[in-house]
Amino acid sequence: MTQAPSSGGEKTSRGHWDAGWTAMPTDRFWSPFDPTISDVNRLLAREIAPGTSLLEIGFAPGKMLAWAALERGARVSGIDYSGPGVALAKAYFARRGIEGDLRHEDIFETSFAPGSFDCVMSHGLVEHFDDPRAIVAKHVALARPGGKIILSVPNYGGLYGRLQGRLHPENLAIHNLSIMSPEGMKALFPAGGMASVRAFLCGRPTLWGLAIETRMPAALARQLKRAVGLAGWLLPLSPAALKPIVIAIGIKE
Repeated sequence: MTQAPSSGGEKTSRGHWDAGWTAMPTDRFWSPFDPTISDVNRLLAREIAPGTSLLEIGFAPGKMLAWAALERGARVSGIDYSGPGVALAKAYFARRGIEGDLRHEDIFETSFAPGSFDCVMSHGLVEHFDDPRAIVAKHVALARPGGKIILSVPNYGGLYGRLQGRLHPENLAIHNLSIMSPEGMKALFPAGGMASVRAFLCGRPTLWGLAIETRMPAALARQLKRAVGLAGWLLPLSPAALKPIVIAIGIKE
């Protein structure tokens, strides 16, 4: 990922993401082995009304946008700097018969006009910047007055981060840990121009975001992740330390 200096400095490279977009996404939007995904989708279902004009920044491989189009009736658009990721998403959309405006662009030089969308969201993006405030400001700029900005990042600020640091320190190093709390996420929004900002922890316990395969055979790691995921369905509430996602939702003035 090569951005202008105003982008806040990236903790990853374009090649890091290009190498990851090789497999066509499955049609299933959530797995019975990971209740966290269904928790996030249930949250988004409350926030994304049918007919919403929705932009996802860093959308590859397109599965979240596809869910929003098919399950929520949103009019979807996306920006991603990865050419292979955009190509894969376009193929996925074509296979499923989904219409969407998917652009291979640098968010800091996007051709989308400011104030174009009812909702602008990103998932697992802003934490890869040394200073995410510039890219969060771009989210806000692309939302219309009264529009919604939804950000989510992994909760590596506590227990999950300590575990990932032992399992895969190189991966942890590409994440900005300082923002991974409700307070840290709220602080990323511009001081002016926001009607409200709220942030909170979300999801039931999971091992899917942890590189446990570095400490055991891959097949055993998959089975352990599935077992923990299935156990998560039994928990009516999840302790804060075990919630794997940090969500922030802002409303633009």
